[in-house]
Amino acid sequence: MNSYNQYAAVTPSDTDDGPFTPNTPVPNLFTALYIGGAGDVEVADPSNNLTVFAAVPAGTILTVMGRRVNNALTTATNIVALRNV
Repeated sequence: MNSYNQYAAVTPSDTDDGPFTPNTPVPNLFTALYIGGAGDVEVADPSNNLTVFAAVPAGTILTVMGRRVNNALTTATNIVALRNV
C-alpha cells in the first residue's frame, strides 16, 4: 500500500492543471486519485494525452500519474489528488 504526504481537492477542468502549485517543489503532477463518489474519470497524463477510466467505484484509489482531471467526461465526485514528494 502506498503512502502519500500531499493531497488536495480536485476541481475538474479542461484547461487548468492542478491542484498542486506548479513546480513547488516538483512539477504539478499527482500520482494517484482518491475517488469519493463513483463515476467516470478523465485524466490528462504528463504528456497531456487523455484517458477515461470508466465506472470507477466510490472509495477507489486510482494509481495513475497525471497533470489534470478533465471536466468534460468526468462524472465522479469528491476527487482528491495524492502524491508523495
